[in-house]
Amino acid sequence: MNSMTDDDTRLYLPFDFKPHHSQNTELLGSTLWLKKMQLIEDGSFAEAVVHTASQYIRLIHPCIDNKFINVVFDLASWILVIDDIIENSASANTTDSTIELLSTIKFICEFDHEQNPSLDDQHPAIKSFIDIRQRFMKQLPRKNHMHLMNALSNQMSGFIWEICSNQTKSSISLNTYCAIRSSSFGAQICYSLFLALNSIPINRMIEAKNEFVKMKNCIFLAVGIDNDLYSYEKEHTDDSRAFNIIDVIQQALNIDLYSSIRKTINLRNMLINRYTILNSSLSSETEIRCRAVHLEELLARNIHFGKTSERYRKPPEGATEGDNYFFSASYRFNTTNAFEKKEIKEILELAPLISSLWHDPATNPASQLD
Repeated sequence: MNSMTDDDTRLYLPFDFKPHHSQNTELLGSTLWLKKMQLIEDGSFAEAVVHTASQYIRLIHPCIDNKFINVVFDLASWILVIDDIIENSASANTTDSTIELLSTIKFICEFDHEQNPSLDDQHPAIKSFIDIRQRFMKQLPRKNHMHLMNALSNQMSGFIWEICSNQTKSSISLNTYCAIRSSSFGAQICYSLFLALNSIPINRMIEAKNEFVKMKNCIFLAVGIDNDLYSYEKEHTDDSRAFNIIDVIQQALNIDLYSSIRKTINLRNMLINRYTILNSSLSSETEIRCRAVHLEELLARNIHFGKTSERYRKPPEGATEGDNYFFSASYRFNTTNAFEKKEIKEILELAPLISSLWHDPATNPASQLD
């Protein structure tokens, strides 16, 4: 099997990062909560979910306060279960019930004036989420709690769109994909948790500042692309349609897989380059800098998780031990700015959302990348 990364295309990672896993043994968790909530019956599968959630939390939040350990760990396990429910819904012919489930969870996220809305909470995923929500409500300031619930609600919207897009079997707009990937998937949840776990209050004026919104969107989309890179093999292990930017770019531009991977990486690197420029322009603003550092940690820690997690490092059928079977096996990084404008020119034409991170459409031409 040939490597998909034989050229010199590398992942741009300009932030200092040394993996630091929490040594707190409580983070190792157990399957007790999953079994109590009847989320998983199979013991070995429960242990695999617990292991992955534990690895992620220990890496992404190494200095987490003891009082948050259990609820954050359970949230991570719960999201993995939901992700597997979605991945299996098409083959199990349960897409309608899965959409109903996600819609109910989305409603619970947004129903903030009662601790326990009057819903049918007998479904294990709903019952367990209400449990998580109530515990966060007791532990977090109201604004942080609402910020986290909003991020989770957005992720449910993204999941629903993913399922509906898979059902239609039509081509996916690259612009729409990038918009939803940056606003409705896991990076927002991680950022919200960073704020809550580090006792950073929600400041609407700072969060809505134009330059900082662009900074967040650059990192959120870059993290989403990293997820697509390191989960590619896992998502393509059967005949089901994968929801991955590599496939979207390949179909939109009618190019081969290797060309699509190269363009995907260049797009990712360009987003991080833009983030660093915006961040430099706001370096004197302390409130923004204390938030930006968490965005940088999220990007670096997330990609390290993708590199080391057994959930994503399983080789495809037929691969041998010596095969370099994609990014999950062998990341290559570059600490200097590295993207080729020619590789992303067509992408920018198809995705004005990305171009908007550089300029105001009313005053600057779309071709500018300064």
